Amino acid sequence: MSTAQLDPQRQRKAREYARTRRRLLLADLAFALSGALALLLALSRHLAALIEQVTANPWLEVPLYMAIVSAAYSAATFPLSYYAGFVLPHRYGLSVQALRGWLSDQAKGAALGAALGLPLVEGLYWLLRTAPATWWIGAGVGMVAVTVGLSTLAPVLILPLFYQLTPLDDAELVKRLTRLAQRAGTRVKGAYTLDFSSRTTAANAGLMGLGRTRRIVVGDTLQDNYTAEEIESLLAHELGHHVHHDIGWSIVVNAALTLGGLWLASRALRWGVWVFGFHSPGDVAAFPLLALATFLFGLITLPLGNAYSRWRERLADQFALQVTGHPQAFSRAMLKLADQNLAEMDPEQWVVWLLYSHPPIRERVAMADHLLPDPHGDGGEGEGQQKHHQHGQELARRVELGDLIQEQGAALAEEEEQPGPQEPALPHKPQGQQGSDDGPVQPPRMTAQQGVDNVSPVELAHGDEVDPRDHQACPAGEGYGVQEDIHPPAGQIASEDEELEQDVQQGIALDERPPGDMAHLGEGKSQGEDRNRECQSGQRPRRADGQQLTAVAGRPLHVDHGPHGA
Repeated sequence: MSTAQLDPQRQRKAREYARTRRRLLLADLAFALSGALALLLALSRHLAALIEQVTANPWLEVPLYMAIVSAAYSAATFPLSYYAGFVLPHRYGLSVQALRGWLSDQAKGAALGAALGLPLVEGLYWLLRTAPATWWIGAGVGMVAVTVGLSTLAPVLILPLFYQLTPLDDAELVKRLTRLAQRAGTRVKGAYTLDFSSRTTAANAGLMGLGRTRRIVVGDTLQDNYTAEEIESLLAHELGHHVHHDIGWSIVVNAALTLGGLWLASRALRWGVWVFGFHSPGDVAAFPLLALATFLFGLITLPLGNAYSRWRERLADQFALQVTGHPQAFSRAMLKLADQNLAEMDPEQWVVWLLYSHPPIRERVAMADHLLPDPHGDGGEGEGQQKHHQHGQELARRVELGDLIQEQGAALAEEEEQPGPQEPALPHKPQGQQGSDDGPVQPPRMTAQQGVDNVSPVELAHGDEVDPRDHQACPAGEGYGVQEDIHPPAGQIASEDEELEQDVQQGIALDERPPGDMAHLGEGKSQGEDRNRECQSGQRPRRADGQQLTAVAGRPLHVDHGPHGA
């Protein structure tokens, strides 16, 4: 077991805090449901009739109706929001924000919601008026597009409205975290810290943004109280989502659920037009029926969505343990977060099934503790720890090889720019002639500059990869390094690359593969020194099977920049 210990008093508070929050959630859901029913059965048609007396323009009717309903709902639920968002966190020591700051954040959130929600609602009712039979398809596509856009722009436009984002000032930690991102094949814009301490005592870290806006984010409450290994293990979990393409899959799953909910809402609107006497599905008075249908569908599918999320979170935990090789740091970080954030260590099973998007912390700690050395053994590594540590070493070797190839290719590209003796032309062979007494026809040549253009940093679980078992290069500036003749045995490379990629993506430990596939791990330091001596003496480096290498890389590496964990 991990040496970190939970604070019994903090866990007692965590259970109380969780129970209170669940009661508040139930009250909020009950109030929303009763309010929607009251609107549907009595108030909505009267409100729509009053607005029609002011304007008959549907482009004005919709925002006026939504503004009145939203303001009334916010005013009615303000006491509940105030207690759940301000009083309760202060009572349990999770908030340090003054009331003025909390009210300011609420105002910003409301303004942001109006700015983003108004175009969406206008577009939705335009579809309802112009395509009453298929509106739900266009609405679903639009909602997915908005989700992707917000995920991309959140670190740039939305997050600075609430938190101060500054570059991480710990150079060693920045190097460690960016190196971890490279090892996972994820490109990040940089590492930043958020001033969580201005609002809360809770801690967190992760990745924000998609594509070129993706960046590492560490709360200052985490940076000040956790070791570098613990922070690295938490970030590795988030990187696991990118390696497994969880953000893309999450968008697909949520799109399917959204389309299902909107389809159900379309059926409810058709029924409501006949039962309640609405003019058409685009009648703004029917909005409560639309909201009720999507609300009930979301409530029914909530356990399914959470079950899917917990599965992907377990895979991300497994990746974090494999790529870092520090299960004890992961376990310590989980236990410290449980106490610091007042997270319930072992909630009831029905609560997990219904409300939890992540596995309970006790389950996550147990997974890490399984990889720790056996306290009753001889003090060596446990079997599970050996498997994950070997897998992490394999990932690290891939990244180091990719960096080495880039450095060597760049050096040779500079050498090519310098004038030198021109290479004599090869004898011309007639078309169709396969060989002669002088030997076989030479394959097409690729210059070193072309090799540099085609070789990209190694990306794990993203397309083609450089396999260290097949390519062993000399250190930069010694011996052959990257050769101008680039023509590797593509069949063998492709088959072994695909096998390694499958292992990484499925989380299979290296020693679960066939015994013959592990031979390359036994090369060790001695063979690395032998290759350096061969390079310095001018000999061509050899593979583990004794064959000479004529190239380091001979095909372009596909680098997937992703569309998007966070």
